[in-house]
Amino acid sequence: MDGQFLSQRMNVLDHIWTSFYESSAMIAPSDPDYIETKKIVLGTKNIKPIYVPLITWIEDTFARTPVNIYVDRIRPDNKQRLTVIFRTAPEADEFKEKDGLNFDRDKQTQIATKFIESRTLFQRLRSLDKANPFVIFTGFDRVARCDVFQSVSEDVVSAVVSPILPNLWCVRNMLSSSIIFLYRCYSKIRKFSWVMTRKLSDTFSRNFVHSCGMVSRMN
Repeated sequence: MDGQFLSQRMNVLDHIWTSFYESSAMIAPSDPDYIETKKIVLGTKNIKPIYVPLITWIEDTFARTPVNIYVDRIRPDNKQRLTVIFRTAPEADEFKEKDGLNFDRDKQTQIATKFIESRTLFQRLRSLDKANPFVIFTGFDRVARCDVFQSVSEDVVSAVVSPILPNLWCVRNMLSSSIIFLYRCYSKIRKFSWVMTRKLSDTFSRNFVHSCGMVSRMN
């Protein structure tokens, strides 16, 4: 009975993760779509020619210019997914419904249809997909912040924090945040920790996005 209960719960968690993964992309700096887009933003790689017409159409239609289009497949049915990647998260958020949670279905359909139309006859014949791809939108800067912050060692963060918090025990970095551990707890430490992490993240991120020519978009 216990084994069956555990198996059911694991199936539920797997379903939740699958649903989350299908609607998300470019979560971590190690993701292939982020690695490819980073090279494009830094000017060491060009956008694939097949996606240039679609990017031009999106710019003309929605007055927003993607920095990259990334196409892959998602489980469990190996469905084709088309990720439209913008420089910043606010640009990507413009392609969501008013609730800010779900993607705008009309815009998804328009872009998926245009993607199919932009392919050559040869490419259409080679494709096994009968349905339109699943279209999602994301911002490059979200993962770029994590990428930059992960390059900063915990010792550097400790050196910044320790003069202010003499009871500092240790610092552990997670994504774009630092978790600060103290020997003794203070009532305002949670707020301080968030503010300090935000300042550090913004400082390191600004240096990175400046090198990518993104400062004007993020200020």
